[in-house]
Amino acid sequence: MLTLFIGDSNEELPNWIRSQDYGDSILLTNENFNLIKTKDIFHTSFADLDSDNLINAIKIAKEVIYHQPDQWSSEQLHIDTERHFIGCGRIIKNFNGDVFGLLDIEDKQESLDKKTLWIAGCSYANGQFIDKSQRYGRLLANKLNLPVKFLTKDGSSIDWAADQLLRSPIKENDIVVWGITGVNRYMYYYNMQEVCGITNTYLDKTKPEIDSIELRRKLVDDERIMTAIQSIFQVQNFCRSINATLLVCPHYNLSIHKFREILEYYILNNFINLELTPFCDTGEDGRHPGPQTNYNWANEIEKKLKEI
Repeated sequence: MLTLFIGDSNEELPNWIRSQDYGDSILLTNENFNLIKTKDIFHTSFADLDSDNLINAIKIAKEVIYHQPDQWSSEQLHIDTERHFIGCGRIIKNFNGDVFGLLDIEDKQESLDKKTLWIAGCSYANGQFIDKSQRYGRLLANKLNLPVKFLTKDGSSIDWAADQLLRSPIKENDIVVWGITGVNRYMYYYNMQEVCGITNTYLDKTKPEIDSIELRRKLVDDERIMTAIQSIFQVQNFCRSINATLLVCPHYNLSIHKFREILEYYILNNFINLELTPFCDTGEDGRHPGPQTNYNWANEIEKKLKEI
């Protein structure tokens, strides 16, 4: 049974293998590649094998184990190694497939046993251009006397927030307040290295290799509305299945009328239109909601939560 360990190109990898009681392994290189069918345990790296030999070694091995060091000797080596894993067509032990952490959960704090408030959304929910203590999620948590976790990110989209919520350890009796952003935003993964939150204001900032004409077309496509509705229904069903409370809150000046009407019709009691409480002040940029607006929103949301 051939076991192949893949990691960094220095001594850290064979030292780790020995520490796991696998014994001594042989460094597999381009020069000694023919030994692969004569021994049971090898270790290698993308610096020791060229692309073809690395892929062949992965195919031949009975078990492939990936060891990621605390600190790579070369970040490019890290990138090249994991890119090859994605296309190799094999299960790689200890490799989760997320090369650049694009799918990280925004709030990585440990799950809490006690009832928790979850806040999801874009820059409005994230408190951009105000002090984080002044954002409505924090104020609401103080009012409810609950711990709070923020799944919020500036410029993020509805599908991003849905993904964050569905992969978070939300539990029975938790409260989820989701500040719905514009339907014309969506996630775009580019070159496995960068995730762009595509919005109508961000297109000019994207890399020239990206077809901005195609991206701009998608901003006004009916697919945006249907994808957004699908994402919200998925989260709604998830919260119902675990008996958590979900409150959907379209944000002022971000959603389109047609989309709000559909949401209000289907979400019903678990819907509050924050556009009915518009800005009374702004943050430092003069565009995002200010401290008083966040305070008013926290009061409106608290009132709605008492009704549902």
